[in-house]
Order: sequence, then structure tokens, then C-alpha cells
Amino acid sequence: MVINMSSDQLNEEMKKLATSDNPVDIATLAYIWGYPLVIKKRTFDYATSPNIPPGPLRGPVNTFAHARDLLNASYTDVVRPNQDTLYSVTYLDLKNKPLILQIPPMPDRYYVLQFTDAYTNSFKYIGTRTKVTSGGTYYITGPNWTGTVPSRMLQIKSPTNLAALIVRILVNGPADVPNVNALQDRLSLSPVSAPEASPIPVNTSVKSNEIPVSTQPAFMPKTGAKIFDELGNDMIDNPPFKDDAGVVAKFKMIGIGQGLTPSATKNETILKALEQGIIEGEKMIHKKIANLGSVVNGWSFNLDTGNYGSDYLLRSAVAKTALGANSPEEALYPLTFVDNSGSNLTGSEKYVIHFDKDKIPPVDAFWSITIYNSKYGFVDNPINRYAISDRTPGFKFNSDGSFDIYVQENNPGKEKESNWLPAPPDNFSLLLRLYIPKEIILKGEYQYPPVQRVS
Repeated sequence: MVINMSSDQLNEEMKKLATSDNPVDIATLAYIWGYPLVIKKRTFDYATSPNIPPGPLRGPVNTFAHARDLLNASYTDVVRPNQDTLYSVTYLDLKNKPLILQIPPMPDRYYVLQFTDAYTNSFKYIGTRTKVTSGGTYYITGPNWTGTVPSRMLQIKSPTNLAALIVRILVNGPADVPNVNALQDRLSLSPVSAPEASPIPVNTSVKSNEIPVSTQPAFMPKTGAKIFDELGNDMIDNPPFKDDAGVVAKFKMIGIGQGLTPSATKNETILKALEQGIIEGEKMIHKKIANLGSVVNGWSFNLDTGNYGSDYLLRSAVAKTALGANSPEEALYPLTFVDNSGSNLTGSEKYVIHFDKDKIPPVDAFWSITIYNSKYGFVDNPINRYAISDRTPGFKFNSDGSFDIYVQENNPGKEKESNWLPAPPDNFSLLLRLYIPKEIILKGEYQYPPVQRVS
């Protein structure tokens, strides 16, 4: 295989895999295709297991676990946390019966419910962007459910029996946390046999407001070809989509499929192909990760998340790096490690990010810039500021409507402190959160301002 590939080259390589009858190529394609399903199922099992100690956003199946507080620099369990939203998360098992979801009215603040299926596609959004502000009651069903949806309820049909629901609610600083907690308490998920039941008890001890990326189980323990047995088992309750019938039929040529255990084969050629397919699949996923998205003035971003269709390699690359990522029309997360000269951002320098009046982040919800240290955690600082936006108390605009953000280790002085984002003494990165971005962003035409190093 080629060591360095462009996205076009990778796409060509995937086309060759799809048409090849070579056992190694088939195993490679099966690994890439199945990676998201296996990691999603492992995360589901880990997050809902009663044998795992309590932790960020974990709890029983079909039960909300809530992040109840904003984080500070002392919290290190989660990578790239945020200061904009509090999270509520539940892992759904829809195999046996539907669930009833109740959402309280939220007319005055941004919120979103993101539903993802077992293959990591975002298949449903409810919230500010979809103009659902008065609350509602929903009937969540699995792919094979048949019946009548109760009156005054709207159906949400999951493409797979396993699904996840991530709720994000905007919080305007520490004083606003109790208001968001009250809204979280009014989120209700109940079985169909108890439509009038009060909200299910929730985990109120968690203090986390980001998806627990760092605590997810490793995808590939040293099980060798048994990883394909696991894939076959996961496919039983989460059958492949009809559009995948062609590749799924090809997988069966080497014993991979629903309920099958290919690692038990006595055919040494097939067994070696399965093991080599894991290696080659991992290589291709990592090459895709290296070619994800676009870069503008040092800010890298990906406009292709959320729903992947037949782009199995992209689906796996995103699952490996950003499991649960929003669709770009809901939120985008440009990231930079470098300044306008291409040098790494470091606290030994001073920087300014200047937004012209007509270049203020074009969003319909909110934007923010968060700074992270070299371990992707918050930066300890004397004013306890980890992110900045026009919602930051005291934030100042220039007389012409533009504004500047000062990124440096030491306080820039009284006149600039309101727009100061404190940096660590060593390397750091910046993440720009854009919620409900406007069309210019979604088309990739917005010019992100460079992080300018100043003397």
C-alpha cells in the first residue's frame, strides 16, 4: 500500500477493495465497515454496565445521566471539555419495546437532542435549529416495530435497535447552572407501559460537561480475528442497511456476517486473511484521519460528519477520532495548533485574534473559543477563564464593531483583560465552537481569522 495517500487515492483504494475477491481485501473492507458498529456497541456496554464504577455520563440503559456542573482546570477525566453546554446522555435499547420521551419547553435558550444509530450516523435532531421550542412528547421505536403511535405523540424511528441520545443545553456561566439543571430534571424517558410515570431517577452526582472520550473502552484489544466474531454478534440486533447488501454479501465469502464466528475457521488462509485485514484496515483508517477536512488560516475543520452513507472509511475515521460528532449544520468545531506563521502556539509568545465587523462568526446560535493545554484540558489561570465569546461578562467590541481576543500567559492589562484568554506557559491549542453555523460556513467559504503572533 502507498504510505502517504490523498483523499482521492484513499477513495480509489476503497473502490478496489469493494470489487476484489481477495480474502485479505475482503477482511480489510469488513474491518473498516464494521469498526463504528463495534466501537459503538462496546461504548454502549461500558457506559451502561453495573460493574463499571460511576463516572462521567454513565448509567443504566434507557436512563438519562446528566452533567450537572461546569468544569474547572482541576478536572482531567475528559479531553476538550466545554464551557458552553451541559450534557445529558442516554443509551437506548429499542429491541423489545418503544420508549416515551418528554422534552420541556425551551424557547429562550439553545438546546439540541442528537440521536445516533449503532453505525454512528446522526439520524434525528430536535431542538432550536429544528424549531422545536415548545417541548413535546415522542415515541421512540426500533427499526422493526409495528403498531400505532399514541395520539399527541410524534414517532422517532431508529434505524437500529441500539441508539444513543445526546442532549446539549446552553449554559450562560455558573449562575445559570441551576436553571439548566431544572430543565435536565424535566427530561423524561419511560417505557411504553408507564406513559404517565414521573421522570426516571437520574444520576445527579456527575460533574462533567463533555462526552467522555478519554474513558471509552479501547476498540481493539488483542483478540485477533475474534474481532470479526464480535462484529457478527453485534449485527444480529443491528442488521446492516439495505444499501449495504452488496458488501455484506461479500463478507460472507470469508465467513463474516450476522451471528457468524469466522475466527473458528480451520482454513489457515482465511484465518491469516482476517488477521491481516485488521492490520490493513487500521492503516487505512489512520491515513483517512490524516486527510480529514480542510484548513483555513491554520484552522482545520470537517464538513462531512454526521451521516456517512456508503463512505465507510470516513465513518470509521470519525468514529475513531470524534465518536458522537454533530452534523455540521448543527455545530462545527474548527481547531488550530498554529499561529499565522505556521509555528506551534505556545505561552512564551503573545497572540491576537482579530474579527472584523463583517467577519464575526456567522452563526444562528452561539460561538466560543476554548483554549486547551498540551493534554487537551483546561488551562489553570487567575481569572478562571477557559473560554471566551461575546457572552463573556464584560466582553468589549472595538469602536468600529470589530473585536480582538488576546491569547497569552500574562494579563494584558486592565483595558484588555475583558477579552483575555489565558494561556499555559507551554504549547496549547484553540477550538472554535460554531453552533448552527450559517451557509457561508457550511459551504467552506468563511475565512477564519489567523492567530497572529505579536511582539
